[in-house]
Amino acid sequence: MLTSQNLNSFLTLGYFLGYPGKKIITLPEVDTRKYEDFNRDELIKIGSEILMDAFAENFKPNARHLIPLSGGFDSRAILGALLKFTDSSNISTFTYGIPGALDFEIGNMIAKEYGTNHLCIDFNNVQFSRDMLGFASKRFGGQTMLFFHPDHKELEAKFHDHVYWSGFFGDCSGGYYITPMYDSFQDIESAGIAFLKNERYVRSTYLGSEPIENLFQLLDGLNINNSILNHYERLSFYNRQTKYIAPHKCPDGFEVKTPFLIDKWLKFSFSIPNKFRKNSSLYQSMLLYSFPDLFILPNSHRFGLSMNSSELRYFMRRLRYKLFSKTKAIRLKRTNYFDINDFIRNNESLRQIITESLAQLRGRDILPWLNPEDMLKKHMSGKADYGDALQVLASLEIILSSENEIS
Repeated sequence: MLTSQNLNSFLTLGYFLGYPGKKIITLPEVDTRKYEDFNRDELIKIGSEILMDAFAENFKPNARHLIPLSGGFDSRAILGALLKFTDSSNISTFTYGIPGALDFEIGNMIAKEYGTNHLCIDFNNVQFSRDMLGFASKRFGGQTMLFFHPDHKELEAKFHDHVYWSGFFGDCSGGYYITPMYDSFQDIESAGIAFLKNERYVRSTYLGSEPIENLFQLLDGLNINNSILNHYERLSFYNRQTKYIAPHKCPDGFEVKTPFLIDKWLKFSFSIPNKFRKNSSLYQSMLLYSFPDLFILPNSHRFGLSMNSSELRYFMRRLRYKLFSKTKAIRLKRTNYFDINDFIRNNESLRQIITESLAQLRGRDILPWLNPEDMLKKHMSGKADYGDALQVLASLEIILSSENEIS
């Protein structure tokens, strides 16, 4: 049932907090004293062996394998592991985005370097359709906003007999949220409000009918007593990761393998001292140790630098990106998918879907406080950049209208 609060969560975050789907993350019991006397090098070797065991546990001999390949760490780790078990001719990969973006360029470069059967999806050439988006909505469980994803009908047609390998939860299990900022919250209430404000996707305007603080009671993980997680980390695991990231990274329609959710890996990664988990430090060192040839290549997390580049060079690159973040060249490099503001104005198929969806949404009379069509008019005239709001509103309509259309 679409309650007022759950509707407001979608309008604000781009996904429903009231999530009826599967709870994909189950953290095991851990022993934080088990590894307290081990040094960094010892933990790198132990963790690398455990991680390879997790991959081996998921591997299916005589199968074909599919990896969504980006410029980051997790999908590259999967590729490195699979190459220890099978030949690249049995591995298919796909990368999606726009030319010039780091994730897009690096993902395509890695695929070419290692000779996988690669599908390059340039969003500039994608013909958006309601059928494509409605199909994807079903594959995501009708749970999240749309448009920033490939055509899942095409993927299933090409790769229906492949095992789909997801890097879901790799960075999180490695310690992504162990930072001074995320560690700073002393109670779940302050962490929850900060989480909601950080998670807010629509920034061009406020679409909700009530304050964002009212969404607090929809958060999962509030009453879970887990001393190994900081407050913010807990909220991210049971909300953002479960309700937004997982539906995209673990879509229905495939046999999905999630090696970073294997119990033995989670037990290790959450048992090691936090000083090694901080900023995913040990996790990244393990990947470089396990797959050195792959991880000396550039990656998007380090702004196009390799993992063995000096910290000074990394600092200067990061500073450059920060100082020139508003320039067109830097914005393009940091774009994950495509610029929704530009695409609505310049992509005819996308604009038509947005226009039709907003008109149909108005007919439902569930958002009487909003005038989406006026937002679109101002957006198209250049008076405002409402791309994020229009994306979420159109996604909402497609989700609602596709619930009973696609099996």
